[in-house]
Amino acid sequence: MCHVGYHLVRDPATILHVHPSSALRIFGDLPQWVVYESVIDTHKKYMSNTSTVSENDLLKFVSKNEQLEDIQTLRDSLVMEPVLFDEIGSFTLSKFCGFRNVALEDFKAQVSDICSGPVIIEVTRNKGEVVMYTRKEDRSRATEMLHLEMNGIVDEIKNEMYEVHFEPSFQQRVVLKQGFLVNELLLGGDFRGVVIQCTKFTREEVRSILEKYGPLEKLIQFDHSRAWGKAVFMKSEHAQLAIASTVLNIHPDNSNQEITECKITLEWCLRSNTGLGFILFDGSDELHNGHLLLAGGQYPVKVHSHRVNQLNVQRIPVLGFNETNLRDYMITRGVDMTHVEKVILYKQQPKDCFKLRTKIERFLVDKNFDMTLFKVVVPTVTVKNFSSRAFVLVVDENTSTCIQRYDKI
Repeated sequence: MCHVGYHLVRDPATILHVHPSSALRIFGDLPQWVVYESVIDTHKKYMSNTSTVSENDLLKFVSKNEQLEDIQTLRDSLVMEPVLFDEIGSFTLSKFCGFRNVALEDFKAQVSDICSGPVIIEVTRNKGEVVMYTRKEDRSRATEMLHLEMNGIVDEIKNEMYEVHFEPSFQQRVVLKQGFLVNELLLGGDFRGVVIQCTKFTREEVRSILEKYGPLEKLIQFDHSRAWGKAVFMKSEHAQLAIASTVLNIHPDNSNQEITECKITLEWCLRSNTGLGFILFDGSDELHNGHLLLAGGQYPVKVHSHRVNQLNVQRIPVLGFNETNLRDYMITRGVDMTHVEKVILYKQQPKDCFKLRTKIERFLVDKNFDMTLFKVVVPTVTVKNFSSRAFVLVVDENTSTCIQRYDKI
């Protein structure tokens, strides 16, 4: 099963984006032949059912389509692999491509001159992505040329950021700095103060730990309080770094402000367009409630307001994960779990609400979705802020792997 427009994760440090037009070229670790059966559109994300076929079947397929190349050429194209996948920023990408892609075409011609096989370069301007494919024997030469072409340009985009805006009801944004990590989850507003929970460290030890993140404006130790005290940094960015501390239990001080930033101390290995690892908050009461977006699916989460290292993930009906299963699954999807303090799955057994399920199924049919791909589950168990949630599970022949939530139908 492959999700076109989703990710194939080769290892925790490398994520390859699968474009519909280039998906066949990067299946180096999958069966040799892959044929697409169908593609459906779900909220601007693509999902495709795939299956492997024999070479004889593929020959028949090629013979029925005269516009396709001969079987040997097709086989050669399938052993092509990505030379470089890089996130460089939309501004820099425009400079790299040049006016009307003139510079890009010139560069492609130069690479083609030194390569024995075909060269394909794909770019996505709004994401700042460049993907180049060559045959394996041309990999090193093509990589060297691309590095030389980018040398001097990449240095200009160190401070460039790409913002992803979600629907207005969430009132928050995710800022991606250059690289493969989401560095900040912002709820709007700003803060420089942090509250330090109980600790056995002395005042000087606490100061020493905090000043590693940036200079302090003040450090106050409380008397007769559950919290140790609070600190105020000179700059907001240093306070944001401090709440990621694994040595001290720290969270933002929101006593003098209505809205505060919240940073979850998880380093997500992800790409922006799928939402892998995003956390969407839709409340700011005692528990911050929202959804963890993982592998195209949305998982309800509760993040404890006083322990930002703790992530509670609501159990999804039918999947049947336990804590270990979910942690392992997140790791296989490229999520760095080293800073996750605890994963909690709620054990309530939801029942199916027939009336709402019928309404959702009718909605999917009206939208021309193939209902053989879906199973609709509507939990009726009362869980704070999630009692009315409905989950539409996209199923394949093995398991339910992709979840799409429909709240307003």
